[in-house]
Amino acid sequence: MDEPSEYKAIEVPVAGVRDEPLKILRRNVEEDDAVHVNLFDEDYTLAAATGFTIWPGSRILLRFLTQDAASDGYHSSHDNSDGVVGEQQRQQLRNVLGSRNLRGKRVLELGSGIGLLGLALAAHGAHVLLTDVQPIVEDIVKLNIVSNADAPNEEQAPEEVLSPHDASSPHMSDDDRTASWPQSTCISSKTHGTASCMPLDWTKSIEDQAARWGIEPWRADVIIAAETIWLKELVVPFVDTIHGLLVLAAEQGSHRTDSNDSQQQQQQQQQQHQHQQQQQQQREQPKENQDEARRGGEGGGEQLVQQQHQQQQPGQHVDNGGRPVCLLAYTNRGKCSSSTFAVTDEVLAAFDARGCSVVPVHTEMIGTERRDNDYTNGGDDGDDGDDGDDGDDGDDGDDGEDLKTFTIYAITLR
Repeated sequence: MDEPSEYKAIEVPVAGVRDEPLKILRRNVEEDDAVHVNLFDEDYTLAAATGFTIWPGSRILLRFLTQDAASDGYHSSHDNSDGVVGEQQRQQLRNVLGSRNLRGKRVLELGSGIGLLGLALAAHGAHVLLTDVQPIVEDIVKLNIVSNADAPNEEQAPEEVLSPHDASSPHMSDDDRTASWPQSTCISSKTHGTASCMPLDWTKSIEDQAARWGIEPWRADVIIAAETIWLKELVVPFVDTIHGLLVLAAEQGSHRTDSNDSQQQQQQQQQQHQHQQQQQQQREQPKENQDEARRGGEGGGEQLVQQQHQQQQPGQHVDNGGRPVCLLAYTNRGKCSSSTFAVTDEVLAAFDARGCSVVPVHTEMIGTERRDNDYTNGGDDGDDGDDGDDGDDGDDGDDGEDLKTFTIYAITLR
């Protein structure tokens, strides 16, 4: 597909998971002489224009979810939380996520912007639904999905991305086909990762938008967001959206419960039947055996405890009762006295007020002098270095060093 003249391309190597590098197109908003093409769109805001920018938080979240995930799943060479604190964070992540390896998992990205984070995760084998406001999705996200189809259909136009088409490879497993989102495009024939997209406005009803676009975004294993709430005006809509998605997932189930209802219902019925049999056996036991069972002795108490925990296997899509968890990469972009930029305490308080548990699972400090154009394993992303400090609050020193601490939070319903 020819590159439109109003875009510039960024090539991102994804060695080992895809033969060709990802080719990400983005509109150079800063250098546009004319009025932005989306300025008068109904859903367009000046804040939405930052969706055409690459933010450092997306690099950190991608690296966290891909590097070293195949080994122990939690160690990170970039984790600055070492010692007791670092191990506590990794254990907390195990408790809510099970495994951070997202291959074969369904991922929902909020505020995807140009789509680099979501497409890179798709190249690594995840099934990603990229969402943003409609102007961003229509103008750039769909174009980038089509541009990175593996192997792309030369006849497919960007407007066809939201139309149903077969995006699976011949070697795709049934689980991959089931896990992929509706109207997906295959991004890697090696990992069978796919990508789809839909507009999702945080100020509007999630269910109404799902009905309009024919995709239920809450049917995800993991929700991700990278530096999406740097403005105060975005905090409440974003938190409400996360809370709404988690509630809908809890009420209506993830895609696993949706697509494998019969199998899971059979398993649940078998478990209930076994539990009823165990209760009946306990009632029929002599009193001395019941007392022994309660103490966890050979009468069956220990065995019952083990059976109750067999369902909680690390490495399943989530270890949160089958419900999704949200991973948010965040850093302060403002000061406490700022009337424009959000701060950490404000964000955490908003989640707490909505009944969400927020657990820090990874911290990392970077400086603007470290451009971090390593999205995967050390390749140059081809960027010209003009995006590393976008959205900063102007506290750079004369020496070019501006160290910022990024934290990845795991968010679940309490």
